[in-house]
Amino acid sequence: MVLLLQGCAVRSPYEEASDPLEPVNRAIYTFNDTFDRYLLRPVAERYQEYVPGVARTGVRNFYNNLQEPVTIVNQLLQGKPGNAAGDTMRFGFNTIFGVLGLIDVATGWGLEKHNEDFGQTFGVWGFGEGWYLVLPLLGIVALFERKSFKYIFINAGYWIVTLAIMGGIVCAWV
Repeated sequence: MVLLLQGCAVRSPYEEASDPLEPVNRAIYTFNDTFDRYLLRPVAERYQEYVPGVARTGVRNFYNNLQEPVTIVNQLLQGKPGNAAGDTMRFGFNTIFGVLGLIDVATGWGLEKHNEDFGQTFGVWGFGEGWYLVLPLLGIVALFERKSFKYIFINAGYWIVTLAIMGGIVCAWV
């Protein structure tokens, strides 16, 4: 009976969590919150106001297509070759026939979108929880999930294009 009850053991909500990066995370969170409140939110509101819905959908599809290679790699690492093959076709079709992913043709052709990341992969491999770090402008990155800062470089294209679009909108708005 005691062995069965050990499976129910969890950390008490009153127990101190080990967070050696808390002071740094709080400072960066405060910066991010201020940056979001005074710059990003107004730009996003103008973006929704002035950019037509079809253009916003194209931008969203483009970014979703950029994430497909990350999903494919993680599916292979998780032992899901069928999903990896389907998402490889999805990426190829959307890139070629969907004008670099601006149009999501693959969904209409019955290719389901999957989302996999390194956190899920490490979970499949049995890694435990880890610390997290709040990065300026990028937000929370679980060090457990990323093991290095490959996440930043994988998403660098996303952020460069996003900041370029936002810069164009700000210039047009002013």
